[in-house]
Amino acid sequence: AERQMDLNKNLLRITRERANAKRGMQPKKKHPGYRFSGKIMQTKTVSGHDKRNGTLYSEVWTATLETPYDATIPIHQIRDRIFVDLKCKDGILDKLHIRYWLFEGRPELWKGSYEDAMKDNENKENYLFDYKFLANPKTNLWEIQIMTTKPIQALKEMM
Repeated sequence: AERQMDLNKNLLRITRERANAKRGMQPKKKHPGYRFSGKIMQTKTVSGHDKRNGTLYSEVWTATLETPYDATIPIHQIRDRIFVDLKCKDGILDKLHIRYWLFEGRPELWKGSYEDAMKDNENKENYLFDYKFLANPKTNLWEIQIMTTKPIQALKEMM
């Protein structure tokens, strides 16, 4: 089992390095392989309904991050690896100053409503509250689209 895990780690490393080299990301062996594919701000009806004022609107920030992983790998096989990349110490979400919650005993990130993300957020920090996986047919790589409660800072190394 340990040998198989080492082989899998090595294959993922090679996949990341090849994707980095193909996209010109330097240094190809050290770069995490994630980059911005797009970023938008939308006003959505995510804050519920008020009897006096009607529908309540909030700004939602959406960023699409291109991963270094080939889209021919089934998402159920690569999803947990993407979560590790996002949430590890000095991971992608930490670099982008995005806070997140985890499900206890499960590898995936918490996913919920905007209201739930803002409920106990007295410091008005930027929280991830939703995400989607997409396969990009042009790059043949997996992308993850993350939705947050505040603007997402674009990092030079991810452009």
